[in-house]
Amino acid sequence: MEVSKLLYCIFLRISQCDCDPAGSTGQCISGRCVCKEAVAGDRCDRCKQGYYNLDSGNPEGCSQCFCYGHSTTCSSAENYSIHKITSFFQQDDEGWKAEANGSPLRLQWSPRHKEVYVAARRPEPIYFSAPAKFLGDQQLSYGQTLSFGYRMNRPGRRPSQYDVVLEGAGLRIAAPLMPHGRMLPCASKTYTFRLDEQPNSNWNPRLTGMEFRRLIGNLTALSIRASYGDGTGYLSNVILVSARPASGTRAPWVERCTCPAGYEGQFCERCAPGYKREDPVRLGAFSKCVLCNCQGAGICDPDTGECYSGDENREHISSACPAGFYSPPRNPQSCQQCPCPSGHSCSVLPETREVALVVSFVLMAILEIPWVRMAHDGPAGDASAATVIQMLLGLATV
Repeated sequence: MEVSKLLYCIFLRISQCDCDPAGSTGQCISGRCVCKEAVAGDRCDRCKQGYYNLDSGNPEGCSQCFCYGHSTTCSSAENYSIHKITSFFQQDDEGWKAEANGSPLRLQWSPRHKEVYVAARRPEPIYFSAPAKFLGDQQLSYGQTLSFGYRMNRPGRRPSQYDVVLEGAGLRIAAPLMPHGRMLPCASKTYTFRLDEQPNSNWNPRLTGMEFRRLIGNLTALSIRASYGDGTGYLSNVILVSARPASGTRAPWVERCTCPAGYEGQFCERCAPGYKREDPVRLGAFSKCVLCNCQGAGICDPDTGECYSGDENREHISSACPAGFYSPPRNPQSCQQCPCPSGHSCSVLPETREVALVVSFVLMAILEIPWVRMAHDGPAGDASAATVIQMLLGLATV
């Protein structure tokens, strides 16, 4: 009888807590699901504001919107599929190097075992150094895994805090192959590392989410320790999980941001027309976008802030070509005289690259006056008004 009651209670608890396993901790208290930190909903089945991609493998349940720090509204992109950057060493060493304290060493390739290896004759650690295809902008690998096979020919070696090292954007983090105190096996073993800032990913020092994104967005070095004292270390089957815009198995960890005013692009990585970077040199795409300093709300170069059209500020005009001259698109370092009467200024339209007369906004406003427009547009019009317009535009002398 007691067993029946117990089974009934378990059944009742399960039926009351219909929790989403991807977003819940697996606990149910008083009929309510206990959600992971970034998950909401009675069933723990949706991401909180500022998060996206409900994932059972994510300790927080969802990933925080990245968007280069410019937006907190995002969702999973629809057009990205899983892509793996690999080195299986089928034909050669695929560009991997061996280094010790920055000095290159001889790296060998085994056509039989499809692996690369290096023999150590010195106490300082030697590292396998990854080729270019694993470096650069690896934002699409955020939250995914780096895995590889490793073995050695000497037993009794202990891991260090710097077995796998990532460097980029002035940041450097490292992780051990195994927990402290355990011995490394001689036999080949696959080691897997998750690329995010979560504590159980074991990267040190701990970075914020934005710092980790900066690092893998400009990855300059990926190093895997090859030696632990004298002996030989072997590397095989390196796989970095990433994504690409193509058909195939969907990669839901790639985000699509909803950008605020002043930003555009899938990740809000660009300034919208009429805006420029506040600090492009130091922060790049992480820099805030601010309005261009151009007269008449003209557009400008998003990085330099230089105005594109003839309504730029006077400082830009004087620093480029003098009044009455323009910089031709095919030879931007030179100045040519504007094809306008009476020495009027001109500019190159960015859309068509045509040279156009610069008419001040004051004159444009004058042309909006009804009787002036009639004089300007009519077949004959008012002769006195036409003379005034010619005087203002400098098309005739009086």
